[in-house]
Amino acid sequence: MRIFILTALLPRFTPTNEASHDEIVRKALSLDIPEVIRVVREAFPRRPAVAHDDAAFQESATYLPKGIDDYGRIETEILEPMEQAYELVREIGTGISHHWGAFG
Repeated sequence: MRIFILTALLPRFTPTNEASHDEIVRKALSLDIPEVIRVVREAFPRRPAVAHDDAAFQESATYLPKGIDDYGRIETEILEPMEQAYELVREIGTGISHHWGAFG
């Protein structure tokens, strides 16, 4: 369930030759999470934080950004938790297989 909630938080992006937002959601629903993460990381590459000289602007910001305002937050708030949840799903599936002897 956590994976699906995180999928719903993914920002929309311009469709590429490789994938559209709808295709990414379908892949997530079929638990093709490594592919989802790969495509989203390509669409929203993490950039190193750039140091800004706030004193040069002479006034403070009076607005609050809505949603995820930088690509680094997509990584830390969506993709990393999605990877962790996916690994748990895999571990649980392996545990169930071992418990019931369901191999092959």
